[in-house]
Amino acid sequence: AIAESGDPMDTEGHGTHVSGTMAARGNNGTGVAGVNWNAKIVACKAFGPFGGQLSDILQCMDYFLELKTRPNNPVDIVATNNSWGGGPFSQALLDAIAAHRQAGMLFVAAAGNNGSDNDSSPFFPASYELDNIISVLSFNRFNQRSFFSNFGALTVDVGAPGEDVFSTLPGNSYGTLSGTSMATPHVTGLVGLLKAQSSGRNAHQIKNLILTGGTPPPATTGVTLSGRRIRADGSLTCTNQTLVNRLAPTGSSIVTSVGTAIPLGILSITCDAPSPGPQIVTVVETGASITLIDASDSGQFAGTYTPVSPGTTTLAFPNGDNVTVTAVGNYDAAQVVPFEFPAITGTVLPLQCDDCVATITAPFPIQFAGASPGLTTLHIGSNGILSLSEPIFSFSNTPLPAPGFNTIVAPFWDDLLPAAGGSIRFEVLGQAPSRQLVIEYRDVPHISVFGSAGTFQVIFFEGSPNIRFNYADVLFGATFVDFGASATVGVQVAPGIARQFSFDTPSLSNNLSLLWAMGTPLAAAGPDQVVLPSAAVALDGTASHDFDGTIVSYAWTQTAGTPVTLTGADTATPGFTAPAGSGTLTFQLTVTDNDGKTGTDSVDVIVDQPPVAAAGDDLTVPTDLPATLDGTGSFDPDGVITGYQWTQIQGAPVQIQNAGTAVATFIAPLTAGVLVFQLTVTDQHGFTNSDTVVANV
Repeated sequence: AIAESGDPMDTEGHGTHVSGTMAARGNNGTGVAGVNWNAKIVACKAFGPFGGQLSDILQCMDYFLELKTRPNNPVDIVATNNSWGGGPFSQALLDAIAAHRQAGMLFVAAAGNNGSDNDSSPFFPASYELDNIISVLSFNRFNQRSFFSNFGALTVDVGAPGEDVFSTLPGNSYGTLSGTSMATPHVTGLVGLLKAQSSGRNAHQIKNLILTGGTPPPATTGVTLSGRRIRADGSLTCTNQTLVNRLAPTGSSIVTSVGTAIPLGILSITCDAPSPGPQIVTVVETGASITLIDASDSGQFAGTYTPVSPGTTTLAFPNGDNVTVTAVGNYDAAQVVPFEFPAITGTVLPLQCDDCVATITAPFPIQFAGASPGLTTLHIGSNGILSLSEPIFSFSNTPLPAPGFNTIVAPFWDDLLPAAGGSIRFEVLGQAPSRQLVIEYRDVPHISVFGSAGTFQVIFFEGSPNIRFNYADVLFGATFVDFGASATVGVQVAPGIARQFSFDTPSLSNNLSLLWAMGTPLAAAGPDQVVLPSAAVALDGTASHDFDGTIVSYAWTQTAGTPVTLTGADTATPGFTAPAGSGTLTFQLTVTDNDGKTGTDSVDVIVDQPPVAAAGDDLTVPTDLPATLDGTGSFDPDGVITGYQWTQIQGAPVQIQNAGTAVATFIAPLTAGVLVFQLTVTDQHGFTNSDTVVANV
């Protein structure tokens, strides 16, 4: 692809080394042996001596997909090996990997060689949130994580040997290389072994066997999802190996916007098989249960949690993890206010570096976007960007909202270089309860302009969500940089929710101040609901909030679905009777505050008929012979069944095989008797129904 020649010949050695680890011929008295001696590989060259371009990578991805899916002479590609990485989020690359997923192809990816935590600083492509990706950490010969290897307790799947790996090189030679690039082909080779052992295995089953079949040396604790280093024999002969871990959210604390659904995920598997579902996450403060469903039969259970009001809640996951969720509102557009620039001496942060971050604990809870009681961990980046959720190292600014990041405070997000001069410092001004936290970038150069320097501040206010940006000097001496011409200015409160002042536009000036405030009331129409036909339904807007005043009126209107009559449409809590038929009803809430400002929010009410379980006809089974339980007659009148669960409720105990599927089996006991089994089915909205079947032995 890189030369448009169709010739994938390796000229640098990296690809040859990786290929030898995967599939070098073994048992021939020559050189090295690959993990899978008999595997066939197909190569596509997207990188040269100076790296590669995304367009060439995408061309290779499309090429592999075409080979896999073409109608004539398709190639059974099981996985691609991706010993490369770096660069920003790319929707095009995410879409290409997703297309491989649809075709049943695994994407085995190097976790990266920065020694950093991918949970907090994503490394692409390994960090894309797709279940066909296997992200690989590097181990050394002492069973320890290689010092250079990226890690991630929730985003890096498994470890493999990657340090001082001896393999093939061009020119009929051999040599030693190190990196997560060298660890990755060990996993890809194991993918081939597992597929060769059982050709009927799908991508989910192969990935699950790799994650559960490894060995758990101490060095993997907290640095990989599986807590394991791969072991081929363990995966090929896996028995009763379980793995339960949280998949999402990836952080132990997150900030989100009120009304925004947060993806939740749990991996729960035994060898290649998913655990019986559903899985339940509990909201600690209210005791509410959130149902997670395994819709793909992969062992990856997913659901969502939508906070309906500002504040902090705790989610308890089945594996014992707790995640703190802080729900916030959003800022109004920035206001230009009279210029101020408080003089500080300040504490100088250790940011005389390039693309680095210093983390401080704020002296008071920062009520960021209305966070209650507030956030105290503040990550200050060298590139004019701050965050209250994760360190952000990126010098490559993007428009807001920025994919892949949670919270962003960006007074001047650009490629700055405090390593070449200036300082970044902070100081607390005033007395409680009216203190100010001032962060100042003083005489900080831009990487592209020699001798340049910019000076600006960010101020957080105690007891208020307000944020102030002050610009003393943003004239760097080059028009492509001056006044924010290559910078992002704005605030992101949660993924996908932001207020942007400017992007790559010279919108700033010297002696300018911007104020980010929250004058607009927050309308909260409550969480989406799923109800039965003809049920009595209550809407709830009591979580609506005004950050600088009070809400004086509520107004509900129906905007979609079968018309219903709302009782109390001018109150916070109206009601209605659901229609007799299935469908989705949408209601909009408009709130007005004491300043006459309004906010709106919408809520969906899904009218759903429950599934119908059909456990099949009663059975007569000879002793000590296999029997089948058949629930394939189950159906959902207005949706799909997403979960099956067989349990025995009477008779001599037997072991049910495939109890989480529509068709299960058991071996009848040695003595005659009556066995009763119950089938419970779950639909896509979490409604359940049960039926029983009798087996006469």
